[in-house]
Amino acid sequence: MDLWDALCTAEKKGNCDMRSRLVQAAAFLLVSFGLFIAVAAFLYHYNNKYENTMVYPMGGVVFLDEGTLNQDKPLFLAHQWNCYPDKQYTPEDFEKGSVENGSYITLGSYANFSYGDPERETQGSCTYRLTLSLPETPATYTLYMPEVFSAYTLYLNDTKALTLGNPDPENYRDEVGNQTISFTASGTLHITMIVTNYSHVYSGMVYPPAFGKTPVIEKYLSTRLLMTGAYLTIMVLLGVFSLFFAWQLKQTYAYGFAAVCGVCFLVSCYPVFFSYGTWPVRPWYVLEVVCLMGVYPLIARIQGKIVKLPQRLIRVETVILSGGMVLAGVFFMFGAGNARFGQIYALLLFLYKTGCALCLLYQAFRAYRNEVCKTPVLLVGTVLFGASLVADRMYPGYEPIYGGWFQEIGLFMLVLSIGYELAKDLAGTYRASLILRQETHYLATQIEMQKTHYRELNDRIDEMVRMRHDHRHHMQTLASYLQQQDISLAKEYLQKYMGAEEQKGRIILCRNMLADALLKYYQSLCGRHKIRFECAADLPEEIEMEDTDFTILFGNLLENAWEAARKRKEDGYIKVQIQDQGNQIIACIENSYDQQLLSEKKGFRSTKHEGMGIGTRSARLVVEKWNGVMEWQGDGGVFRVRLVLPQKCLNVVEKPRS
Repeated sequence: MDLWDALCTAEKKGNCDMRSRLVQAAAFLLVSFGLFIAVAAFLYHYNNKYENTMVYPMGGVVFLDEGTLNQDKPLFLAHQWNCYPDKQYTPEDFEKGSVENGSYITLGSYANFSYGDPERETQGSCTYRLTLSLPETPATYTLYMPEVFSAYTLYLNDTKALTLGNPDPENYRDEVGNQTISFTASGTLHITMIVTNYSHVYSGMVYPPAFGKTPVIEKYLSTRLLMTGAYLTIMVLLGVFSLFFAWQLKQTYAYGFAAVCGVCFLVSCYPVFFSYGTWPVRPWYVLEVVCLMGVYPLIARIQGKIVKLPQRLIRVETVILSGGMVLAGVFFMFGAGNARFGQIYALLLFLYKTGCALCLLYQAFRAYRNEVCKTPVLLVGTVLFGASLVADRMYPGYEPIYGGWFQEIGLFMLVLSIGYELAKDLAGTYRASLILRQETHYLATQIEMQKTHYRELNDRIDEMVRMRHDHRHHMQTLASYLQQQDISLAKEYLQKYMGAEEQKGRIILCRNMLADALLKYYQSLCGRHKIRFECAADLPEEIEMEDTDFTILFGNLLENAWEAARKRKEDGYIKVQIQDQGNQIIACIENSYDQQLLSEKKGFRSTKHEGMGIGTRSARLVVEKWNGVMEWQGDGGVFRVRLVLPQKCLNVVEKPRS
């Protein structure tokens, strides 16, 4: 009955713990989701090129005064561009009045030349025109043109100011990049753009240009590049660290995370590349899309490895998500030019990303529920990524002034959360590897000590055989002296014989054979390096502590003591005291040192590398395993380690003494 009650109590406790984890997971999910949506709403209103507009155009004219232009932020020309689809009008055509009526649009409202009409072609040509009313006093301005898809000619009033690619349909050549042009202007400024696209899924002016005085634009662009550079640097560092640990620990999923960092780098590095050069649409945009789609299967696979998802599920997820990536790539490369394709492509892309988010959320939730991940970091990162997809649908008219889009922010948080869990996993594996390497070192030392001990025993046996053989001759000599009544010669011979035998006797440092071998080994090392070694050891002949634990404990402590003492230029010493007090065993190892000690909460940090020394950590773990206590103390060039091992835990077995 008692056993049954215990089992029922344990089951109830397990169910309570499970419910508690589920409630916590739900709380983290809701709070993280709500916080991201709130942040997204804030960014939409205060970091949006479309919302953060200082002056709103009227009738296709932007009226700017000195006060507006002297503000320390650029003006984004997003609204009321006069649009003329399927036309290529030059400034001369506008002066002649030979243009048809256009329509006012906001850049970014439409991704292509169909302008929401499924019957229209998404590709072709278009003319954009916007008028700026500037102060009459001439000043130097800069116009920043982000990517325009995929060839254009820019006119400032009647002057051809910039050409990228060739927008002539007969001689079309695509070329994309970020361009800046500085000029002196006053009064009325007409900006005319002739754009042609037959290459990209996007068409025309999708991103609004930035306009302002030259120092303002330069500051804006420098800040953007700095933020992008910081992001890329983080990706590079994460990738390099992952490669290092993957090479050290032979962990394949660490290579996968390095690949994720590399893909994220490729997807986000285009602002830098496009700021310092121009590029054709293919293969660079195809590579961008493939990388953007391919990062999700990689992330799902790596996350599955970290959370210990069954291999079968990982393979199924990888196949499904990889299929979505291939489908998206095929649509991008071969389906452009049709408005219905654009709608299908956008729908498939959204469904693909949503499926990835749900897959990742399931894995993270499962890991947190089953306590595979003790902290909710991975769960929160996954929720933030899912919330970024929702925010992207809630606020479609978002163009960030600084930083990335919602999905880029969510993906960044997801990668950081996976990197955190991976770092914990790899750090534990690396620490275990170092401890195993250290333990292997001390086990090899133990083997070498045992070999030396056995060689000494063999030498002792040979010596005893010789002594037994010589003993008969010594007895015959003594008998001869006694028969001759020469007592003085007999006494003299006997004293010489006894003195020689005492010199041949083996010095025993401790009754425990393993401890004796260990102490004699470091006594020998100290002797070769002229380090004073003092020892007063009293251990039982046999204890139940495993030989490996005993060697790791005292081997690490003696090794550290010897390393510290031999670095002292003079007066180096080691003093070992071990006492058997019946109910407990007390040990104290004292040594000299020259280097500065770095204190830590549970001991002293290593002087050879950052953090507590592996040997010290291994010794502390052994003491904790056997319910002992260990403390460190260092001052005035003297370092002491004291430890107490309870006799009841050691379960001492004394041999009868002969």
